[in-house]
Amino acid sequence: MGQNPDAIHQQIVQQRARISSQLDSVQDKITASADSLRRGTQQEADGALHELKATFDVKHQTEEHPLTMLASGLGLGVLLGVASEGMPGTASNEGDSRRTGHRGDSKGSSGGSLLSGLLSGTLANTAGTFQHQMDDLVREGFDIVKKGMYTRKSNGAERGPSDSEAAG
Repeated sequence: MGQNPDAIHQQIVQQRARISSQLDSVQDKITASADSLRRGTQQEADGALHELKATFDVKHQTEEHPLTMLASGLGLGVLLGVASEGMPGTASNEGDSRRTGHRGDSKGSSGGSLLSGLLSGTLANTAGTFQHQMDDLVREGFDIVKKGMYTRKSNGAERGPSDSEAAG
């Protein structure tokens, strides 16, 4: 009890200021960490969303993997053709209805036209991309062959029939 009340009060004020400063410092660190975590999480989420969109983007997949998409489209067409066998309103079922006298309703045909529309759009896009890539490959091949022929002719490595007759 030998301390002066003013000195005790002064110590309390200093202790409060030190604690307040430390709390502010901790709060700043927590806020900075939270902001950094939020930005990192947002970037990861954006990247995952972009990859997901690219995975289900038919045009992107067709450009990146035209043969796979062509095979997938053909397989899907076969699968839909097999699955639609016996559906009301399909061509194979209409022949059966003529023999038995029963007619199918038109509900199956509208579903088939929707699926065939989706399938034809996918196949058209795939075929177009595939055709462009094949055209480029053929052009590159012809360019290589032309260069090779030009190089051989200019070096005298290739002789025509008139050159060999003149030599013989």
